[in-house]
Amino acid sequence: MEKERFESVLDREGSFAWYTRGGSMAPLLKTHRDVVQISRKTGPLAPYDVAFYTRRGPGGSTEYVLHRVLALEPGGYLISGDHNLTLEHVPEQAVLGVMTGLVRAGRQVDLQGWRYRAYVTLWAGHFRRRVAVLRVIRGLKAPLRPLVRRLRGRKKT
Repeated sequence: MEKERFESVLDREGSFAWYTRGGSMAPLLKTHRDVVQISRKTGPLAPYDVAFYTRRGPGGSTEYVLHRVLALEPGGYLISGDHNLTLEHVPEQAVLGVMTGLVRAGRQVDLQGWRYRAYVTLWAGHFRRRVAVLRVIRGLKAPLRPLVRRLRGRKKT
């Protein structure tokens, strides 16, 4: 399915399944491993729904994005990827659909189950806490990288 066809497939079929790409929704979604079910938006989204929307990319191209709704705003939503440090204001008309299913490594994830709900509450639901944790993790990665490489090199010999 080509990018330009997402909207027509949603109009015609009401939903589609697609492998994820990119790291902005980690740790929930992993590139080329997870399959999401996207359904046509039938009304306003709720906080913590995962919205499928369009935005303008480099050179004016259309990008299709899957990120979490953090808050409702007049005429739209405040949205962020689960692994992002920034917020984005997305107008209502840019939202095409919502994630209604997730298959991870061949197994269906229960989006109403306690594990998913705990993840959403503890990680996605606290943007400021998440930003602080991600900044610490990202700050530690650079200084630790040489040590990790050295340790990996020792295991091979």
